[in-house]
Amino acid sequence: MLSNCSCLGCVGRGLICVPRGNAKILVVSVMDTDGDEFDISTSSEITFMVSDGVELSGNMGPGGPVRFTKLLSAGQIIISTNMYQFRVVINNADTLLLSKERNYYEIQVTAANGRRYTVGAGLFLSQATQIPGV
Repeated sequence: MLSNCSCLGCVGRGLICVPRGNAKILVVSVMDTDGDEFDISTSSEITFMVSDGVELSGNMGPGGPVRFTKLLSAGQIIISTNMYQFRVVINNADTLLLSKERNYYEIQVTAANGRRYTVGAGLFLSQATQIPGV
């Protein structure tokens, strides 16, 4: 069973780094509270969101405007054939929308029964590159 608590203390903190103006393919594994693979194949929605972050006791938390969102229902998230992982493409245009280097991301899975689970959250770094043209 996935944890369905809404507090960020229940969600494993993560770190994603994508240089500003660059792209990256993320592969996300969804595990249950016992560390076992959780079948997401019947999920009605998966949402990956990046917003401006707000410092909270040394951690990055939500609070700023949403910069971009990726949705399963829009075809922007693809569930793997192994049924517990999904792929999301962060493209160049997405990272160009980020006005800050330190941002906040959150991943939410909506199960077929309508229950929502926050399965990931944390710091999304997007620094400007120093090498011209990169």
